[in-house]
Amino acid sequence: MLFGESVLCSGQSNMCFATNQMDGAADEIALAGDAKYSSIRLVTVKPTNAKTPQADPTILQNWSIANSDSVGGGPNATRKAFTYFSAVCWLQGRHLFDRLGGKTPVGLLTSAVGGTRVHCWSSKDALDKCPQYYPAGKNSSISNR
Repeated sequence: MLFGESVLCSGQSNMCFATNQMDGAADEIALAGDAKYSSIRLVTVKPTNAKTPQADPTILQNWSIANSDSVGGGPNATRKAFTYFSAVCWLQGRHLFDRLGGKTPVGLLTSAVGGTRVHCWSSKDALDKCPQYYPAGKNSSISNR
């Protein structure tokens, strides 16, 4: 069991942008394979909509140790390798880990849906307080996941 920092990476298209799609992807993915990053853990929530708050979201990528495969499919990615981990989340988490001296574990949780507007991420209570941006009483399906 590890205790350390955790980072929730949530948002839309920029947060969905995968590490294996970024400039310098091969170098970044290879760097993720460095044993010093084995105290970074990753998880990705599956993009879904729900009418009510969800206690257990559907997981797309189970908790994984950061390595070349879990971050970007690895240099010799197999069909089973996860290749969608958020580039923004990975870079933020890796830089945080390094800033903390490489000794504090970091958990990175990605929950993102491309092409969504900000009100989609707001609770019903928050939307009711700002009806000029979204009709009052309407439920946001993304904030419930």
